[in-house]
Amino acid sequence: MIFGQRESNSYFAAIFSYDFLDEHLGYETISKIHRGDIAEWIRDLEASGLFSAAEVRAAELAWRTSPRLLLDALLEDADEVSVKRWEIAWARLERQSHTSHAPSVAEHG
Repeated sequence: MIFGQRESNSYFAAIFSYDFLDEHLGYETISKIHRGDIAEWIRDLEASGLFSAAEVRAAELAWRTSPRLLLDALLEDADEVSVKRWEIAWARLERQSHTSHAPSVAEHG
């Protein structure tokens, strides 16, 4: 939730529901979100006309700070199987991210 209100996530989910209807949500999409590449979702919020500039900025700040919040908004209306599949994909990206940022043995000595 971006503004501490569940209804905000519901509005975001409604805007982004086409990602599921048109099957645009895939591993590359999840990977982009995980990397913080959220520009297209910010543009979609702005273009919707449903949010003030301050609300869009708040969403952008929240999603940049915690990209998982955007994934949660995208999964708001998804079926259980989809939610589980994308949560597993997110966990895999988290593991890969931690592995790639872990110092190697050569760096220690």
